[in-house]
Amino acid sequence: MTLLEIFPSLRSGRVSPRLDTTVWPCRTHYDELGRITVDGVALDDVADRYGTPTYVIGETEIHTRCRSYRAHFPDTEIVYAAKALLTRTIAGLVADEGLGIDVCSAGELAIALSAGVDPRRIILHGSGKPFAELEYAAGAGVGRIVIDSLTEVSLLGAAVDRPQHVLLRLTPDIDVHGHPAVRTGVGDQKFGLALHDETTEEAIRTIIDHPLLDLRGFHCHLGSQIYDPDHYGEAVRRLVARMAEVRHDYGVLLTQLDLGGGHAVAYRAGDAELNLSELADIVDDALDAACARNRFPRPVIAMEPGRGIVARAGVTADRHRHRGRTLLRGR
Repeated sequence: MTLLEIFPSLRSGRVSPRLDTTVWPCRTHYDELGRITVDGVALDDVADRYGTPTYVIGETEIHTRCRSYRAHFPDTEIVYAAKALLTRTIAGLVADEGLGIDVCSAGELAIALSAGVDPRRIILHGSGKPFAELEYAAGAGVGRIVIDSLTEVSLLGAAVDRPQHVLLRLTPDIDVHGHPAVRTGVGDQKFGLALHDETTEEAIRTIIDHPLLDLRGFHCHLGSQIYDPDHYGEAVRRLVARMAEVRHDYGVLLTQLDLGGGHAVAYRAGDAELNLSELADIVDDALDAACARNRFPRPVIAMEPGRGIVARAGVTADRHRHRGRTLLRGR
C-alpha cells in the first residue's frame, strides 16, 4: 500500500511540501510510486527487508552537516559528540569528514577505536569516570581527557604512565533559560567545577604539579537545545578571562577552549534551531574582545555538535494499522 493509493489527491503534484525540509533528511523524496525515499532508498523496501520499527540514517545528511560545520568554522576543531548516536559506521563517516570524536564511556571509546579512528583525535569526556575507564583511555592514547572533578584528577594521576593532555571542565555560570534538565552551564549543578572556588584552584594546581598531566585548556557545556548563540559568546568571555588568570597565577599558558555542544535542531516543524553563521560571528567577536581585554593570545576553539550532525539524518520507519490498511510512516 503506497501513499498514492491511500491519498489519491497527492497525484496533483503537491507532494513535496508534505516532507518538511526542516526535519527530514536533505535527500528525502517521493519516488514515482509515491513511496518516501531517503538517499534514494524507499522506506517500504527497508521495512520489507528488516521489519519495523526500523531506524534509518541518511548518510548524505551526515556528510552535509559535517561539511557545513567545517565551512562555518574553518579555524575551529569540530568534534562529534558520540552520545548523540554512535556505531562503527557513524564513527567512520564523521572521521572521514575530518571531525574528531568525543566519547563518554569505555564502550564508546572501544567503538571509535574499532572503526579505525585515530586515538589522538578522540576526547574522553563523561561524568564520574572510574579508574579503569581512565586507565583504558590513557593507555589507548586518546588525545585529551576532560577532567570533571577533583576526584578524577587523583584517579587519572594514578592511571597514567606517560604524558597525557587534559582539559578541565568548568561551569561558567550561564543560564540558557531552558528546562532544568538541560541547563549544565549554571553554577549550582553536578557537572564540572565552578569557575572560581577553592576546589577548582586545587584541581588546577594539582594538574599543573603532576609530572605527566598536561593542562591544555578548559572545557564547558552550557546545556542542550540551545538556539541563542549569545550564550556561547558569553562563555568565551568568561573562560578566556579565567585562562588569563591561570597564566598570571601559575605561569602556564592554556591554548585550548572547548565550548561543548548542545546546538538546537528542529525535531518538529517550527522548532528553533541554532544558526551556525550567527554562532560563528558571535564566537569570533567574543574571542577578539576577550583576548584584547585580557591581553591573552587567541586559543584554539573546539565545538562538539552531536544532534547537530545526526538528528535530522535519522528516520524511524513504522508500519501500523489504520482502518484495516497497513500504512508506513516515517519520523
